Amino acid sequence: KNPARIFNKIPLGKEFIFGGGLLDKGNKVAVYTGQNEILILDINQNKVLKRFSVSLKNQDAASRFYVEPNGKFALLSTDLGILYQIDLSSGSKEKLYSGSTMSVLRFFPKEKMFAFGTDSGEVFVYHYQEDAAEEVLHWKKVPALLFEKGVAKFSHQKQTAMERVESLFLDKQNKILYAGLFNGTVYGYSLTKHKVVSSYFISEQSVWWLYVYKNFLYAYSDKQVIKLDMQTGQKQILAKSKARPLYTFFHQGNAWVFSAAREVALFQPNIAKWKIIQKANILFTKIEFKQTGGGPPVGAPVQVEIMGDDFSILRKLANRVKEQLRTMDGVYDIRDNWETGTEEYHIEIDEERAALAGVSVAQIASTLQTAFEGRVATSIKKADEEIDIRVIFPENLRERLDSLSKVMVRNRVGNLVPITELAYFKRYPGVALITHKDNRRTIYVKANLNEQKTSSVAVTQKLKPLFKELEKKYPDYNLVSGGEYEDTQESMRDLAKAAGIAIMGIGAILVLLFGNVRHPRVIMIAIPLGFIGVSIAFFLHKITVQPKLVFSFLASMGIVGLTGVVVNDSIILVDTINKLRRTGMSLHDAVIFGAKQRLRPVLLTTITTVFGLLPTAYGIGGSDPFLKPMALAMAWGLAFATMITLLVIPGYYVIWEDRGFVFHRNYDKEFIALAQLREESNG
Repeated sequence: KNPARIFNKIPLGKEFIFGGGLLDKGNKVAVYTGQNEILILDINQNKVLKRFSVSLKNQDAASRFYVEPNGKFALLSTDLGILYQIDLSSGSKEKLYSGSTMSVLRFFPKEKMFAFGTDSGEVFVYHYQEDAAEEVLHWKKVPALLFEKGVAKFSHQKQTAMERVESLFLDKQNKILYAGLFNGTVYGYSLTKHKVVSSYFISEQSVWWLYVYKNFLYAYSDKQVIKLDMQTGQKQILAKSKARPLYTFFHQGNAWVFSAAREVALFQPNIAKWKIIQKANILFTKIEFKQTGGGPPVGAPVQVEIMGDDFSILRKLANRVKEQLRTMDGVYDIRDNWETGTEEYHIEIDEERAALAGVSVAQIASTLQTAFEGRVATSIKKADEEIDIRVIFPENLRERLDSLSKVMVRNRVGNLVPITELAYFKRYPGVALITHKDNRRTIYVKANLNEQKTSSVAVTQKLKPLFKELEKKYPDYNLVSGGEYEDTQESMRDLAKAAGIAIMGIGAILVLLFGNVRHPRVIMIAIPLGFIGVSIAFFLHKITVQPKLVFSFLASMGIVGLTGVVVNDSIILVDTINKLRRTGMSLHDAVIFGAKQRLRPVLLTTITTVFGLLPTAYGIGGSDPFLKPMALAMAWGLAFATMITLLVIPGYYVIWEDRGFVFHRNYDKEFIALAQLREESNG
């Protein structure tokens, strides 16, 4: 109404809405939520009447949700380019289309038809009608618009990303379907003659919406509402806006436009009037939520770095990787860092004609640079100041694209040649950001993980065959796993170095303490026994009480800490045996008596340490996922190693002493000398 106002708000909690529409003459509304549910809401009572769950293909996600104006059914488009028809009375769905991702869809209820365009520049038209006997909807695809079968093409040019369909409008009187494209062109397709009957160039930017009234075409492009006389081709700017429309709907011959600049506008074609109704409270165009865990920051759970030179091939490889990721269970939020920026014009030089005209590529580039950026031709000295004289196009010409065609290039003999005779201009979508790694252009493909179903290591292993296939096909391009996987691998390498340094440090200290090498060897045998205990403990926990347990980086840190703790019991045991042997006790008696004597201290030391770690390992009194794997590794590694140490260390000690006696007769001279002295003193 006038003035426009928000007349009702229905709270839906934290659920994201992909789209919706009114039912039952405006008394109900159907919406599609981020939980893949369709809610039928009573507007007057503000409550949910029905709730339907919708199942999609693995790793597919909803993109847009449209409700047929009469409320008989709804259409759901997905990220994988699938269009479903959904019965709003039962929630059942039927696949109608599968192909390129949909970019726009329009219903025409009086004609019982709808049309949609795709990112690849295709347009499809469907007719629908209700069968009163069977109470189902029968669909028939208009054959004239089937591009793939070659019946008829909607555009006379080769389909490219630049021809993505952005807007649609049906001239019901003349039966002409108009489509506004990404490249700023509008085509009119006759539904009776089955061919393109008209085309209009609106601007150099996308045509976000369009409207045909009598002999005039109204379009929103380049942040302007443009009125075009379809007979004379004359254009008139009716209004300017700060941002492109986010959503447009048509009601009673008028267009309501919601823009990204927080504006709600009403366009009335009968009086050619554009009116800003009110400011909307649209604060964000994209919001991302990320739950962070403990520890230092890491990259994305899944990240693939694709390096090369040609952006078209890089994007092709990125799409292949994303397609592969969509097939993996537990992988979601798949995206890349490629963002289309402002449009660019590339100058394609006909080198053969340029050579015949005596003009080099460098001369063309230099001339264009002079025209649009300027060049210092000379300078004027004034007192102590030197003023440069820069030759450049006037500002009004630099802002106009047709100025390019006025540039003249001087050839080798001094004649001026129009640049239009040597080159042509081609428009491309610009690149918002060019990322480099190792001095090469790089596109990053990223994804998040459901850690209950998979891990970054598992996903990376599944991607490696694809990497080999693509690198074989494109030898100048490289695909590398990064993100969390790369951070983890780097951390593990550093941790391995730290573990090696720790083991060498422990060995050096033991050599200084015992004065030989054979006893430190015996003591340090407990370290691999601890590793075995950790492996067994993690395996048993995973198949029994903690199925989500993984051998993480923190568990590896626990193993490094375990190397310094697990040798304590061995040191006590070996030192006791050595002391007994210095008293004159024989080797075997000293080993048996020493193991028996130190059994209780070793067990008590281990039990107190293990029981001190178990509350942290099992979250007793409070759980910390950052410390649990580390505590679990240390507790069970120490417990296992202690039990085995009491059995292995005595035997291993005897083996090394026997080996020394066989190969080195004087290897045990210290203990023999001490024993003789004790016997003489006793005698």
